[in-house]
Amino acid sequence: MELPPIYIELYNDLAPQLVENFEFFCHNNENELSFVGMHGERNTIGNHLLLQMPFPRTKFGAYFPTNEWNSKLRHDKRGVISYLSQGNIINGNWAIFYQSQPLQDAVFAPFGQISEKSLEILDKLEEVGTKSDVLFTTHTITLINCQMIENIPE
Repeated sequence: MELPPIYIELYNDLAPQLVENFEFFCHNNENELSFVGMHGERNTIGNHLLLQMPFPRTKFGAYFPTNEWNSKLRHDKRGVISYLSQGNIINGNWAIFYQSQPLQDAVFAPFGQISEKSLEILDKLEEVGTKSDVLFTTHTITLINCQMIENIPE
């Protein structure tokens, strides 16, 4: 099943390096490293969809130059998007959270959120999730297109 585009609003002002890293890999150029082809590793109902980066790196190399976890950004609502982070060590994996997850505030570094327009698509992704985070997803979830746009279409 192919779903319509998911639109993401990025926190440019509060997490500039995380956003810059996301934008760097968000394109469809076959000759460069890209999020295209990225797979959902875990899709847990009520928790998150964890996307596995096909290459373990950042725009800045193996590590981010600084720890950009921002205490103003929280996992306090449905649709928060975050990088898996341990200080400045980020392996490129990121997650979309299905609900508020305050315990993740010290583990994941938020850098955006799913737009209101795309929350229905998030429902469809969650419907095919598993009930346990220890199980890998039973449905193949693959990112087939990725691009930056200035404004979300009406």
